[in-house]
Amino acid sequence: GEMQITYVAAWEKLFVNASGLKGKNVTVSVYDGRGSLKFEVISLKSNAGYFTLDVDCSGWSDGLYVVQLQTDKERLSKKFVKE
Repeated sequence: GEMQITYVAAWEKLFVNASGLKGKNVTVSVYDGRGSLKFEVISLKSNAGYFTLDVDCSGWSDGLYVVQLQTDKERLSKKFVKE
């Protein structure tokens, strides 16, 4: 599968989109630069291998974040910077 993430600073929102996922249940986790869990959604269903989610990042500190998307068959990771 593939995951694309887009952070829109003006809206303080992170958009997570994935396609070609192998697995039905999806867990999305976001960690800050120190490895602390900032956000998690567990066991959402992918729709024929597609998945989309938006995350409100208002109130989060500026810095580096890691987004992990995991299914029962794979794990995808991407980084973004909140400024």
